[in-house]
Amino acid sequence: MLLIDPASGSIIDANNAAAQFYGYSRQTLCEMKIQQINCLSQEKILGMIQQARQEKHNYFEFPHRLASGEIRTVEVHSSPIETPDGKFLFSIVHDVTDRKKAEKNLRESENKFRQVVSTTPDAIFIARLEDGFIHHVNDSFVSMFGFTQGDLSEQTMVLINLWDDPADEARLVSVLNQKGVCANMETVFRRKDGSRFTGMVSASLIHERDESRMISIVRDISDRILIQKQRQELEHRLFESEKYAALGTLVGGLAHDFNNMLQIIS
Repeated sequence: MLLIDPASGSIIDANNAAAQFYGYSRQTLCEMKIQQINCLSQEKILGMIQQARQEKHNYFEFPHRLASGEIRTVEVHSSPIETPDGKFLFSIVHDVTDRKKAEKNLRESENKFRQVVSTTPDAIFIARLEDGFIHHVNDSFVSMFGFTQGDLSEQTMVLINLWDDPADEARLVSVLNQKGVCANMETVFRRKDGSRFTGMVSASLIHERDESRMISIVRDISDRILIQKQRQELEHRLFESEKYAALGTLVGGLAHDFNNMLQIIS
């Protein structure tokens, strides 16, 4: 807590918590001005003091310099009070440096996540585990399934018939409840136009805003399935061809032996 003269910025009084935070004795603090602590320009500081004095604003965020030279981010709640010695600003100071750093790191992580989600060719969706309510999809999901973002507003995976067989969704949810993660589950999905495609889905369970959600990644493997089928058909035809070729060789050999036997008899 600081008691500040709004006319000059002088610190009239400070409690022990303020002395401990700033690294000065209470006596030293009371011989200083707030301008020696606040890192903003004197013009800005005095302007904000007047805003608090006139009760236009009572909440501020400042960079404050400690006795060690370290700069900390603080929230200040400041209001005018009347005392026998005059009208001063009663200021409560909270150190929010660590919180601000955490918020900054979180924003950076969210930005990186959004960049990854928006650029991956795989479809990504985040849905509530309990009922499949769709919270977010990326652009690849929109293009892969043929929906618009508007189509998916206030929808669930069941309502948009995302799964060709709803039992597959139940199986995915069951695995997530048991293990928290499901990897490479092959299933058939439905597009908006009713057409089907084979996809590989991997999902993880996350907890956000007091609810369980699944973040799922879907990869269209229709081409891979088609290639595998074509390869199997080719291998089968090759096997049949080799089988008939071997049979032809055997028949030819038998005919040759038979001819030799006839020549001997004659």
